Amino acid sequence: MTFEGGITDSAISIVIGGEYANPLGQSLIKTTKAALDLAIQELQPDAPLIHYGHTVSNRIHKDGFAIIEQLTGHGVGNKLHEDPHVYNYAHPSMKRVILKP
Repeated sequence: MTFEGGITDSAISIVIGGEYANPLGQSLIKTTKAALDLAIQELQPDAPLIHYGHTVSNRIHKDGFAIIEQLTGHGVGNKLHEDPHVYNYAHPSMKRVILKP
C-alpha cells in the first residue's frame, strides 16, 4: 500500500478449511503470531535489532517449529524492499542495526 509517498508491506496467513482441516497449520499460525507479538516488544529506541531475531526464534523453536533462514523481513519507506534485512533469528548483521525513533 502506498500512502503519502510512503510504502508499507503486509501479509496474512489463513488455514483453508479451518483449524480442524489442518491443525498443524493452525498451530503454526498461532505460534508465529505469538512470536511476532513478543518480538514487537523488543523494538525499542536504541535497542539492537538482533533482540527481535532472538525473541522470534526462541518462541518458534519452543513450539517445535523451525525458521527458514533464507526468508527475511525488510525495511520499507520510499521503496518496497529497503534495508535493513530483518531476520527471524539472531543473524550477526542485526547486531549493527540500532533502532531509532
